[in-house]
Amino acid sequence: MRTMMCAILVCGAGCFGSNDAALTPYTNWIYTTADGTEGLGLTLNKDGTYSLYDLYLYSPTQGEVQIESGIFNSTGFSSGTITFTPKEWSCGANEVDAQYVGNYTLNSSNLNLAYKSEAVSLVASESAPGSGFALTVGCFDNFFPNGFVESPMVPVSN
Repeated sequence: MRTMMCAILVCGAGCFGSNDAALTPYTNWIYTTADGTEGLGLTLNKDGTYSLYDLYLYSPTQGEVQIESGIFNSTGFSSGTITFTPKEWSCGANEVDAQYVGNYTLNSSNLNLAYKSEAVSLVASESAPGSGFALTVGCFDNFFPNGFVESPMVPVSN
């Protein structure tokens, strides 16, 4: 079961035109907690693919990451509705939503995303989410004794 805020991180190819060269979603987007130990990362690519990262750092150089990747599309230019379709996930093939829809607004430095009752504002970043850290890929879940289990990316069945 996925209850983390990462479910709201969605955006789409086609929602962003070339109206403003400085206004582009095709980059890395980052959100971190005040203490810097937890965060969300989203990489959006011009080909309509994405990678979504839910990060937890337990030392200055090491951490754990849950990853989802897939395809996206949406309506509008600087705001609109977005549809997100996972294709791979590090939490098991059958435990991810087949597709979900949210809303976004985009300005030159922030991508604001909303899904159901949750919202997050991400900041553009030149670095890929998690770069510079030794990360173990897996799944966060309260059912695991330590809240995380190492697991590879697997195709989802949607």
